[in-house]
Amino acid sequence: MSSAASATESLPSPEATCIPAPLSLPPERDFDSYEELLQFAQAHAKSALYALVIGKSERRKGRMIRILVCQRGGHSSKKSTYRPGISEDLRSRNRSTLKTGCLFSIKARERKTGTWSLSYRENEGFSTHNHPAAETSSAFASHRQLTDSQLQIVHANHLARIAPIRTIIALRQQDSTLEIIPRDIYNINAELGRTKRQGRSPPEALIIELELQKAKGEIVFTYEKDSQGHINFLFLAAVKSVKYFNKNPEIVLLDYTYKTNRFGMPLLHIMGVDGLNQTFTIAVCFLDQETGEFYDKAILQLRHLLQPGVWPSIFATDSEVALIGALERHFPPIRTKIILCFWHICKNVALHCKARFETADRWEDFIKGFRDVVQAKTEEDFDDILEEWKVEFH
Repeated sequence: MSSAASATESLPSPEATCIPAPLSLPPERDFDSYEELLQFAQAHAKSALYALVIGKSERRKGRMIRILVCQRGGHSSKKSTYRPGISEDLRSRNRSTLKTGCLFSIKARERKTGTWSLSYRENEGFSTHNHPAAETSSAFASHRQLTDSQLQIVHANHLARIAPIRTIIALRQQDSTLEIIPRDIYNINAELGRTKRQGRSPPEALIIELELQKAKGEIVFTYEKDSQGHINFLFLAAVKSVKYFNKNPEIVLLDYTYKTNRFGMPLLHIMGVDGLNQTFTIAVCFLDQETGEFYDKAILQLRHLLQPGVWPSIFATDSEVALIGALERHFPPIRTKIILCFWHICKNVALHCKARFETADRWEDFIKGFRDVVQAKTEEDFDDILEEWKVEFH
């Protein structure tokens, strides 16, 4: 065979060099293996903006026949997500579906020689789709599959607590043609979490993990459950943070963070301030309710973290009456002063005053004057600055 003929045979087929028409049939061909056939058919479907899945399979005369169908074939079995008399917790979530009852399909047939052939089905109804082409091939999960090496990157990033969007950036740096969306990474991470929990619910797995860390002497941890077995109180502190707290007990900041979890439990974040004026986390506490009972439990656990004879000098918090009451019960006023957090005060001033100003510049002048009044060093300075501020803003 001449070198020219060899060069001609090494060129890609016309089908591989041109973009197929939307929703078109893949060309009929023979392949050395079923995997090669499936890869070819799926690549054509991806370029034509649809996707194929394996339908029914059967064996005839000892040889396999597989039907590849459009992913939008069939119908959704879910008719309604609302069922009267069923509690909200037991109702299934409303899930969208791609199925349109499309009949499009092709046939993969095993030959006597062990090769496979791709062929069309006899009925012309199997050659057309009943839906338009997708806007992008990434609309189908089958076109967003990752290789084993790519999955290893996702697993490693999950263990390193790297955000899914950064994982996608890393994957696309290796393969610019990769079609993947954040939801794919979330699903992989969720599957890793389910495997790690070994069939346990997230709260059960959390408690077991915290108990193990507590046994190793790494954390201080306690929790309580309500009558229905739900966790309604969870207090957690790292042993290293507790030691640092006892060395820097002077200033303690307490603040709530909301919308941290789907259970609606607010998170009480307890922070300290060290000699370098840097904040550090002392402990975190999930509470079922913002009531005196739960505040008492949290503040009592905080008191237990301190060594005998060690007392904070200042607690800074918002104007939550129940929290302030719990602090007063467990930390005597003769040793510890409770002050309102200046940040919360400024937020409250902005809430009630900002709308009264016509321009942003005028509001900035007002709030700057307010800060100057609060931060005055002496009584004389306070009186002078307050008088100037009152005159300027009537």
